[in-house]
Amino acid sequence: MATRHEAKRSARATWTAVAAAAWCVGCTSDPAMCPCSDAAVCVAQDDAAAEADVAVDADLDSIAALCEATFGFQTNLYDECCSDAEKSQDAWRYLRGSVEAIWFECNKRLKTSASQGRIELDAQAGASCAEAFPATFQKWSCEMIFTAVSWEETSCRSAVIGKQPSGAPCRYRYECEDGLFCYGYTDGLDGTCGEPSEGGTCRAEESLLTADDILDYYFGRHPACIEGRVCQHTGNYGYCAKTAAFGGHCVYDTDCDPGLRCHLGVCGAEGPAEVGGVCRSWLDCKTRLVCAIPSGAIDGTCVSRKGDGESCTTTSDECKGACVSLDGGTEGVCAAYCGSG
Repeated sequence: MATRHEAKRSARATWTAVAAAAWCVGCTSDPAMCPCSDAAVCVAQDDAAAEADVAVDADLDSIAALCEATFGFQTNLYDECCSDAEKSQDAWRYLRGSVEAIWFECNKRLKTSASQGRIELDAQAGASCAEAFPATFQKWSCEMIFTAVSWEETSCRSAVIGKQPSGAPCRYRYECEDGLFCYGYTDGLDGTCGEPSEGGTCRAEESLLTADDILDYYFGRHPACIEGRVCQHTGNYGYCAKTAAFGGHCVYDTDCDPGLRCHLGVCGAEGPAEVGGVCRSWLDCKTRLVCAIPSGAIDGTCVSRKGDGESCTTTSDECKGACVSLDGGTEGVCAAYCGSG
């Protein structure tokens, strides 16, 4: 695997070849307009330009493959796991359409960045990232529709290499070199790559409001705050604060010092609980478990999700499939949905 330094050096060589070849266009017909010493050099540089074009095309093909293996895989689950009756429902069209839209934007935006020379792909990390999705399907089958792939446990965030240094223009965070943040960008206006904030305002990484947010979060390592600080927030924005030590207050694992986990609102060594463990929110429980908290209590218990036919509340997330209201109210019954339940 190429190091970041080697990747940057290779990129500079590619773009140098392209620039030189551009100067030599028409060299054989008008040598006076060309800085090349002879036609053979022009031909060699034209060949280099052609090879660079092939490299860009190959990168675009790799981007299409990466987007298909991730967001495309999740989109296709709705086709493979759901019945014809479920596919006729507005809920199915909305859920599938939401994921398909990210698949489309993944192709569009990553290809644009690559064509502008702002990113390249790490082939090894991309291949490993793609393998995580069928592996998750093998574990959960069609329940994967309701089970997010843990991107932190994959190489997906290493698959896209940002090439824009500090001070360079950027349209998305993932265009910046690792560890840098893209400040002041909008969908139609470039921002600038820079060092993450030490104690200023920040945007919460968990605020996945737009396609930009989602792609920036999944492809790249661009924290809003310097190491040792985290974006403390109550909404979409907050400020960079020091991470909490052992025993400190937290909401997410990222609120704690490296190596610690957030459990029951406290930073410590203990991670998410199994069935029967104590919890205060679903974050305290293992994947696909829910936190059942009795009315008026603070602590609850991690339990398995309810199956087909069991009673549920539509305002909760307690079913393996969907909670279907019987009379339009909040009380309902769990029903299998797209192979789950």
